[in-house]
Amino acid sequence: MRDAETGVSLPGVNVLVEGTPLGAVTDASGMFRILDVPSGIVCVRFRIVGYRTLRVTGVVVRPDLRTRLDRVTLAAAALLMDPVEVKAQPPDIQKDVTGSAVRVSGDRFDRMPVSGFTDILPTLPGVSGSGNVRGGRENEVQVLLNGLPVRDALSGDTGIRIPRAAVGQMEIQTGGYESEYGNALSGVVNVITRSGGNRFEAAAGGETDDFRGIRQTDRASRVEASAGGPIAASRLSYFAAVESEGSGTRWWQDFRKFQGLPVSREASGFARIDGRIGPSVSVSAQTLLSTRRWRDYEFSWRYNLDGLPGRTRDAAWAAVLGSWTLSKRTVLNLDFNWCRTRSRIGGGDPPETDAGLYTYDFFLRYVLSGNRQWRTDDRQSIGIVRGTATSQVNERSLVKAGFEIQFYRIRGDVEKLEPQTTYFGRPLPDRPPLDFSTRYSTSPVSGSLYLQTRHELKREGGLISAGIRWDFLDPRARRPMVEWIPVAPEEYEGRVVRRTPASFKSVISPRLGFSAPLTPDLQMFSNIGWYAQFPAFQFLYAGLDNRALRNGMSVIKGNPDLNPETNQVWEAGLKRALPPAGVLSLTLFSKQSRNQVDAKTFVPTNSRVLGDYGFAEYVNHDRTEASGVEIAFARERGRRVNGSVSYTIMKAEGLGGSEDRGIRYYEWGFPLATRLYPLSWDQRHTFKAALDLTPGGGLQAGVYAEFHSPLPYTLYPSRDGFTPDDPDRPFVPNNRRMKPWRMVNVKASWTLRTGIRVPAAAVFYVDSRNVFNERNVVWMDASGRVGGELGDPSAVCPFRRTRAGLRLEFK
Repeated sequence: MRDAETGVSLPGVNVLVEGTPLGAVTDASGMFRILDVPSGIVCVRFRIVGYRTLRVTGVVVRPDLRTRLDRVTLAAAALLMDPVEVKAQPPDIQKDVTGSAVRVSGDRFDRMPVSGFTDILPTLPGVSGSGNVRGGRENEVQVLLNGLPVRDALSGDTGIRIPRAAVGQMEIQTGGYESEYGNALSGVVNVITRSGGNRFEAAAGGETDDFRGIRQTDRASRVEASAGGPIAASRLSYFAAVESEGSGTRWWQDFRKFQGLPVSREASGFARIDGRIGPSVSVSAQTLLSTRRWRDYEFSWRYNLDGLPGRTRDAAWAAVLGSWTLSKRTVLNLDFNWCRTRSRIGGGDPPETDAGLYTYDFFLRYVLSGNRQWRTDDRQSIGIVRGTATSQVNERSLVKAGFEIQFYRIRGDVEKLEPQTTYFGRPLPDRPPLDFSTRYSTSPVSGSLYLQTRHELKREGGLISAGIRWDFLDPRARRPMVEWIPVAPEEYEGRVVRRTPASFKSVISPRLGFSAPLTPDLQMFSNIGWYAQFPAFQFLYAGLDNRALRNGMSVIKGNPDLNPETNQVWEAGLKRALPPAGVLSLTLFSKQSRNQVDAKTFVPTNSRVLGDYGFAEYVNHDRTEASGVEIAFARERGRRVNGSVSYTIMKAEGLGGSEDRGIRYYEWGFPLATRLYPLSWDQRHTFKAALDLTPGGGLQAGVYAEFHSPLPYTLYPSRDGFTPDDPDRPFVPNNRRMKPWRMVNVKASWTLRTGIRVPAAAVFYVDSRNVFNERNVVWMDASGRVGGELGDPSAVCPFRRTRAGLRLEFK
């Protein structure tokens, strides 16, 4: 803080974060530090006798990063004058970041043509359209809500839906994330929700694509509402948001022959109350409820869609976050989190005859009658206790340490029969179905400790970041030792001879990052890290129950002794500031993953219970390798055009792309691959543009365009669907490429503001996906046909879908 005319440092200036009791006083050198400022956009006020008060608006506070206000000056004033207001200009390059990180503000999120926060990740460099970050599997991304994990423990998927109006900002890290973040091999997505301020704000709106005369529609509608404001000025505030959506899905014309619309229903609600007890203690209580009801669609079932089971998923999440500023340099955080999820799939009654599960047409292409034999009732409760301590040891060094303990209560109940099929998709009704039934209940415990240090170099903009993390998992399960004993010719019975306690698992993950300026406008960064992720619990516990083992029914069995999946990642890059307000970046990365989960088949027999299949167990086997180069240009402070443009060249290869690769290959009679091959999400060349346009007059537009080179598929032709045309031809996975992918999505809006008593605005918008109706291929069969011999339309991504909406805002 300096005098605007003389440049002399100003001590004793009062600094206040408006809307909070947080503040500080500048020291003799004009410096100040304020700890525990909530993430988001804040306004900072500077005031001292003899100078004109200054308000700096639009100050962006990012979680886990220091926000600097440089070159702030005050003008002398002999008389009391109105405050001077200026808008904060964040630096073009965030110099204290040693990895790849992107911030997406809530306003930008609203303007982008996306349906939810999970749609943001695929728009970033190095991420495939299905969400694979730098060659990793989809479930290798940790999703956090205000810093707390919300990933489903059983499946590893994102386990919860967040109302769009509740998203305040998103911090997305695709490389070089520090030791604070664990159980993630490829990336971290942290959703920071909105919070109430010192003024009442509310919004409500809705959108639909169900217009008369429009053929390209999902018969979908969505409504939302939100409100927030003060309960006690600067001390207590609230925010709440709700959202509901119904859709006939792209298959509504087939579904309406069997049931009413909508086919899919989703609803979610979020609320939080934030309070401060003096300037040193803050508490936040938050809750989130989410529910979904839907039914799957398969083209081969189109004449029997009511035979497909309905699905439900309900989730409840609650958290209490506390923060205590011990001194001018140290902050303690203690968080408590609880989440409960229930997922159900309702199948049909067992078949009445031994003729098979279903009735097919003559050519075994369509299922004409019968109910899919799949009933599931999975429940999980997770309690989390997390604590962190952050200390600014001196002017240049920061130390952060923390712990986290997760207590689980897992219950799985599955009854599932699947017909055996050929590799080409034809069912084998004369063979016994594969039985995946299981029932288990367990209470594992996991946790972690970490230590992270950040030291700023004497040269301004330089930083060394070093951290280490220890993760553990106690499976709390006993692994059965099974012996297969012949009881009749070509028939075997599995007997549990003993049970061995699963071992305690732990892994250490060190990480190191470096950032330094080469010139005032050129910054280099590099990092290397070891990361670990424990497998989803379904791979640990499925098929281990006494019922499944006694009857020999479950084809695949979990393995509570699975080790954590690990990888080693390094990246290096350059960032160059280009006026006005642009940044050009070049990033190189490499990733080697090991111990990935696969299924290995044991004891192949001719048992009447298991057919000629035997059984399979999950093991640590697969490995993948990915490397690439990302080139991106980003602009955040332009007057009319902002956004980013990127090009990525990347290679992603491995021994398997899914956890059930081994069981499927054995079913089809193929040997497992021993050499790396392109994975199904191997996008070699990708161009992306995410633009935010503001032409003026209340008009705005968000444009997302993507082009990527063809994805791989396996060409292994068969005329009859049972045997390959050339039996002597070796089976090589992903040996061909599909067609290039082109997609353009646009969301245009017009804001009409009124000043009648209550400040309000009406936002009219149109959101159009796949604007140019591109026929983008999703999959091809082994004979190279899009959609297979049935011409399944799901092999092509949805054609143009356009929604129109209105949102009313009161501020």
